[in-house]
Amino acid sequence: MLDFILNTLVYTLAFYGLFQIIRSIMYIMKYTNLSEDRYICNNCCKKSRKKN
Repeated sequence: MLDFILNTLVYTLAFYGLFQIIRSIMYIMKYTNLSEDRYICNNCCKKSRKKN
């Protein structure tokens, strides 16, 4: 019975950690310049500024 409780605790913490990692990655992709849309937009702006 103690083995079951410990395994349940370990797996619960593992799933919580995985959830937090996924949440952090989504936050980074949304609010920083690592998202593809912002990267492409920044390249377009830089190219258009260089031409002027």
